[in-house]
Amino acid sequence: MSSDQVAPDDPKAPLLPLHDPVHRSQSFNSTIKSAGTCWLVLAWVFSWWLTGAVPMPITSMSPLFLFPLFGIASADEVAQSYMDDVISLLLGSFILALAVEHYNIHRRLALNPRASYSVCRWGPPEDDVVIRNFCKAVVLGVIFSAAVGGMSTLTGTGVNLILVGMWKSYFPEADGISFCTWFLFGFPLALVLFLALWGILCCLYCSKASGKVLSAYLDKSHLKRELDMLGPMAFAEKMILTVFSLLIVLWMTRSITNDIPGWGALFNGRAGDGTVSVMMATLLFIIPNKKQQGEKLMDWNKCKKLPWNIILLLGAGFAIADGVRSSGLATILSQALGFLEHAPYLAMAPIVCLISCTITEFITSNNATTTLLLPLLIQIAQTMHVHPLLLMIPGAIGAQFAFLLPTGTPSNVIGFTTGHIDIKDMIRTGLPLKVAGVVAISVLMPTLGAIVFRTDRPVLEWNLQMRHCKGIS
Repeated sequence: MSSDQVAPDDPKAPLLPLHDPVHRSQSFNSTIKSAGTCWLVLAWVFSWWLTGAVPMPITSMSPLFLFPLFGIASADEVAQSYMDDVISLLLGSFILALAVEHYNIHRRLALNPRASYSVCRWGPPEDDVVIRNFCKAVVLGVIFSAAVGGMSTLTGTGVNLILVGMWKSYFPEADGISFCTWFLFGFPLALVLFLALWGILCCLYCSKASGKVLSAYLDKSHLKRELDMLGPMAFAEKMILTVFSLLIVLWMTRSITNDIPGWGALFNGRAGDGTVSVMMATLLFIIPNKKQQGEKLMDWNKCKKLPWNIILLLGAGFAIADGVRSSGLATILSQALGFLEHAPYLAMAPIVCLISCTITEFITSNNATTTLLLPLLIQIAQTMHVHPLLLMIPGAIGAQFAFLLPTGTPSNVIGFTTGHIDIKDMIRTGLPLKVAGVVAISVLMPTLGAIVFRTDRPVLEWNLQMRHCKGIS
């Protein structure tokens, strides 16, 4: 035995290799430094988002250069976050939406004679309280229904897609959230909120005498005239509706439930919702419109209105989620939140929802709020030993409960500019609707959510999976 070796049974031999404490200390210090750098970079990015000092799309691209320059992630790793299956899903959906808009299909649907929004368009007399209140109810119903309806489908809002993307990023080996899976949870939630909204509007703005007064104003003839001006539905419109309907069917049947495989099983799970979305969008550039020789339903010039700001924001959210995890910031946050280990979930869910909707209401957009909160909620869920979706979904859904101020969502702004409502009307209607939403998500998530998302799986399995995904031994 050489002089520099120590016999295993030597009482002076160390229990661990001499270099191990130093190595572990260096590794810990490296993690602290990397996490601190990531924290500062995120503070930089979020300050731009919150203040609007730099346009949002440009801020959304900042991780592409900030993360590589500060050693958080490589350029290739960051760039991959800006084009994954969720981004593909959104891109294809936007192209289909532009096709619907180009051929005025949305206008044809809006002019359905069953609509009674025309009362407000005529302009009510100032001294007629009934008509004025009815117009308020219609405008508030439209703008709040836009937010509530978006919760029911995966593509309804960018918030839902951010949630799905981060879930896939943090837990790549877990069951994904498909279009059908989300619909099974989102539709009942939206239905509950629709009924709550209807009841609130009826109580606040519709009296028993409203029917007689309004009957004289509900003439639908001018709506029918505008619909007739569009003419019969052309071949192009029929084909776009067909493609759109086929897209919905394929989304709903790709993965029906975790126990019932859809057609996606034929491709060994390699096909995602983004695959379907882009494939259907591609058909629009192949199918002729039968108006002029050689013209297709869509061409690239019609796609110049694509909302790249939303696409870039989603990409930034996914890049931030990856950066928080790879830098070790996620681990440090988890350790710092250890005091929440014994906090009751039933108390945390409504608190998370309230915090999320408050941030959206007064500080920043729902997309930015979701991007900021979800990585933190994942760490809180790990600390509490609960399924991550039990906090992630209330946080994401809560970010869409911006019902109090005109600046909460774009639809709020549009409704406010009609002149039929003011901030007082929004608060009177939005506050009880917000409360109903918090109660609904707090009740449905641990009940229906446990069935749809399997949130009753053993906590140990999720802890091990989170450790595996983060590379923690």
